[in-house]
Amino acid sequence: MYTRADPPQRIVIDREKVLPFKDRDPFTFVPKGGFLEDVQNYALGYETTNAFSFWTGVHFLSTMFKRDIWMPWGTERHFPNFYLILLAYPGLVKKSTTMKVLTPIYDIALEKISNEALAWRKRQELTVSSTATANGMFKLLSEVANKTNDSFVNADNEPMMLTSDANLILRVSELTTLLSKAQYNANLIDKITDFYDCNDKDSSTTVSHGHIDLENIFCTMLGAT
Repeated sequence: MYTRADPPQRIVIDREKVLPFKDRDPFTFVPKGGFLEDVQNYALGYETTNAFSFWTGVHFLSTMFKRDIWMPWGTERHFPNFYLILLAYPGLVKKSTTMKVLTPIYDIALEKISNEALAWRKRQELTVSSTATANGMFKLLSEVANKTNDSFVNADNEPMMLTSDANLILRVSELTTLLSKAQYNANLIDKITDFYDCNDKDSSTTVSHGHIDLENIFCTMLGAT
């Protein structure tokens, strides 16, 4: 990890450890034997592109890591959340197909986590795949966050108290259904923009839901249009 005060570093790529270029597509230039290569191989034969499968793989890595990894930046922490949009003309590339084909990979990965405590924390998330309002989404996210579970023990066989984070996954095959200009959707884009910062705390007060506090927010998005 380098800081801005460090001298520029020359990057040397070992071409034996990456895939060769194919048809001048830069998104085949990924590490061999890794998750992103597996995702691209899994998507072969479907009406999609290497670029779409690559970024969909990045999205799933993001949803798996959540706030468990970060990069220090000054006094702040940068989390691995991405706001990604698969963009193409209608019918030219199957954007929603890419998402549907690759979504089971994430579900399988969750099942493969052998640590039960870690698996429980990873599963505490709200996935939005269609229309939502800012206030409604905030309320549903509050029901996911701050859950507690004391049924696990650590390596010394001592009981642990786990608390879930406010994990929000936006995965929408047609992004305009979520980001419509309908009156009920007012303030949704502003709230999603706020969530991108993955703040440690946030709050909302409405007549219908009252006052709601959120802690340890994580939001990542994959959309198509």
